[in-house]
Amino acid sequence: MFYHCGREFISYLPQWRMAMFIFASGYFFQEANIYNIGIYIRKKFKKLMLPCYGWQLFYGIVISTFLWLGFVKFGSYLSIKNLIFDTILHGHQYVFPLALWFVPILFFTQVIYLIIKRICCNYNISDYVLLILLVFLNIVSVELSFTDFNRIIYPNLFLPLSKVMFFMVFFHIGYLYRNKIEKFDNEFSCIKLIIPFLINFAIVKCLHLNISYIPSGMIFYNYSFLPLLTTLTGIYFYLHLSGGIILFLKNDKIYQLLKNVTFPIMIHHLFCFWVLNTLFWHLYLNDIIIHNFDYNAYMSNIFYWPQFKFYYIMFAIVGIIGSLVIDYIYKQLKNKIIVNF
Repeated sequence: MFYHCGREFISYLPQWRMAMFIFASGYFFQEANIYNIGIYIRKKFKKLMLPCYGWQLFYGIVISTFLWLGFVKFGSYLSIKNLIFDTILHGHQYVFPLALWFVPILFFTQVIYLIIKRICCNYNISDYVLLILLVFLNIVSVELSFTDFNRIIYPNLFLPLSKVMFFMVFFHIGYLYRNKIEKFDNEFSCIKLIIPFLINFAIVKCLHLNISYIPSGMIFYNYSFLPLLTTLTGIYFYLHLSGGIILFLKNDKIYQLLKNVTFPIMIHHLFCFWVLNTLFWHLYLNDIIIHNFDYNAYMSNIFYWPQFKFYYIMFAIVGIIGSLVIDYIYKQLKNKIIVNF
């Protein structure tokens, strides 16, 4: 979320967020699922895609109302086409829940990986051969991003395929880490934080390469192998950083709390940003606190931030608290509906 506030937590390890979710999903993957493909797909569709479509529909109604009232100049009016297809193709059509672009990609990555894993088991293909194949697909997906592959025939038609090709290796590495590597790498050490940080630092400062990329649009800026390297260093860094924090706090409840609040914050934080910006706009009109505000940028760009000291901290706080309030209200309404019906 700090990224959407205009700030990166650690600038030399930016490439971890979405791939880390994929890695964690692979970490918890159970090989027994390959013998229950239908059950697995139904379970994941219910858990991931139904909430995704539900919130896309909700914010589709919200953004359509705002456009009709003239509150915003971004986003698309709700339609059957953009609800069903654009949610899968790019997920940015209603703007406020644009972070949900990741959910269909996670779903398709899990399903396609499951099918590939079943084939590998049937033909006794080792996990390491599969790793080589998925590394190859990752690099190919980056190479294809330098072409118009994703825009052939129809805009963004092949974009979900490119994303799955890119992310699937991190799912497999998560699976391998739990089953093959973790037993040799389960002790916290500061050196495990320093090395990945220094690798990315050297790439940026010594080789003068841009290690950032935009996975939602499959936009890359340098060599096709570089995103894989810098993403793995980012994952490894935050994997051990989180492990160190949990070890220091000696409280598994922190993990459970983060697990429960991540999805609501992902869904709602941009809407909370817009609410905060709307407040800033009214303060500016009355010359209270805010003395510089770009109304046109506010109306047309969800990522407009008024430039004042530590603005991103305020956006982060409102994004977190506001998202949790919305989630609380949603759960209360859901429970009342279930009780009454």
